[in-house]
Amino acid sequence: MSRKWLSRQGPHALLARVSHPVRTVLPSTPMTSSTRLVSSCREREPVMTEEVRPREMPRQLKFVRVFLWIQAVLNLLVSVLVTGLAVDELNHGNEEAGLALALAVLGFVVAVVLVACAVRLSRGSPWVRPTVIAVEGLSVVMGVISLVSGGAVTQLGGMVIAIVIIVTLSKPEERAWFTR
Repeated sequence: MSRKWLSRQGPHALLARVSHPVRTVLPSTPMTSSTRLVSSCREREPVMTEEVRPREMPRQLKFVRVFLWIQAVLNLLVSVLVTGLAVDELNHGNEEAGLALALAVLGFVVAVVLVACAVRLSRGSPWVRPTVIAVEGLSVVMGVISLVSGGAVTQLGGMVIAIVIIVTLSKPEERAWFTR
């Protein structure tokens, strides 16, 4: 670059040649000797910024969202059934049904959390990823406890889904969706 080119193009041409994460432009007024000093002191206006987050939600996160909805609906249905059975047992004098009622209330809370996470997953809210990982981690732990204590083998299906969701949310592309 020669001095002649620089004086003809002005300092904004030099800035345009330098690659920065944020591109800047100077005012488009003609440069004279009196305005050069003033324009170099002015704040530069950002034109465009690089995006860290992908524009479209990754495909695997769409599957995670579907599984979150399925889990929320199943949690809600099971909680309704357990609540009905627990209330019936409590009405017949069985005080041990209080634990089942407490677990049903916990199921309702988990269902609400899963619905909130499924809704906000599309927007990439930063709190969704750790919340889903925590809920799915608890699901895996509860499934293992159930299997060890002689529970149903059907717990394996829920555990596999929870593990797949945790692994999916831990991948770099999916993790990038939640960063800003």
